[in-house]
Amino acid sequence: EKGKREFNFEEVDLVLLIKDVINSMQYIFKIKKFDLKTSLVEGPQYVLADRDSLMEVLVNLLSNSIKYSKDKKEISIIQNLDVDLTFSV
Repeated sequence: EKGKREFNFEEVDLVLLIKDVINSMQYIFKIKKFDLKTSLVEGPQYVLADRDSLMEVLVNLLSNSIKYSKDKKEISIIQNLDVDLTFSV
């Protein structure tokens, strides 16, 4: 049906996915003069997700961080493992 999206759930290494997104956006960070700081979990961190959809969400989140930041030219990506997995920008 039109407008329905098919998802392909699989084990996705979230750490590697975040690094891939960061690498794909390095040029934008550089030309927009953003300072990017990261704190990621060491080693793989697997989640059950649709890889492409999750990548799209992360790119959108970072793009909006750039677009809607005012004078502050810093983005921090922090991945924590407590009881739940949290991700913040």
